[in-house]
Amino acid sequence: MASPKHRADFDTLAVQYERFRSSYSDALFDAIVAYAGPLRGRRALDLACGTGLSTRGLSARGIGVTGIDVAPNMLEGARRAGLAGASFFIARAESLPFADDAFGLVTCGQAFHWFDGPVALAEIERVLVPGGAHAQYWKDALPTDPFTKTADELEQSWSGRSPDILQQDFQAKLRDDWREARLVDQERRVFDVKLPFTVASFVGYHGSRETLRIALGDRRAEYLVELERTIAAMAPADGRFDVQAKEYLYLARRSRRA
Repeated sequence: MASPKHRADFDTLAVQYERFRSSYSDALFDAIVAYAGPLRGRRALDLACGTGLSTRGLSARGIGVTGIDVAPNMLEGARRAGLAGASFFIARAESLPFADDAFGLVTCGQAFHWFDGPVALAEIERVLVPGGAHAQYWKDALPTDPFTKTADELEQSWSGRSPDILQQDFQAKLRDDWREARLVDQERRVFDVKLPFTVASFVGYHGSRETLRIALGDRRAEYLVELERTIAAMAPADGRFDVQAKEYLYLARRSRRA
């Protein structure tokens, strides 16, 4: 669970998420579906689904999805997408309001670091059918990408700390949590991706970052004005550019044994 200094309030970021966040690659979703195998009529559960970015990728592959989130405004965005076979509820990953053995697949995109890991993993195992699959994934811009490097350096100058401090904590937390988990057949896969941006969407994306809100508080709006001015000076004349990134996919499944 996030500590008090990292307390999250994603409901205030729902509009930015819906406008400026993008989903994940086809390769990532295809890898999840291939690893999970036939769901035999079971639904997938999308933890911390937000505005439905992961839900879209699963739904597009014919999977019925139940999405949960703690932020009502995020869920309203997910419902507006009108995804076939998708339903959405307010719930926490640490206390899932579903029966044992209810789902064939549980996913979590860009969010597991906000959970109480051991408690959430126990709940994931409980609601999965024996042999059911679990997938966690993140999409992170490379720190060497010139636009990302510029944004990171600017954020550090404003906040007095490296922007990757929270992310480093997340990665260490994930390793510790998965080391203790009872899920089996654990795998890690990495995908190289290019993220298309305009100056406005790049700044909008950064405005949607909860870690930036935590780091800068009331100074965030002023910072975003400076970020826009800085990135606009770097961008091509048409204002469009790609950011180099990686997607990190962690896969595991519930044991088939009792």
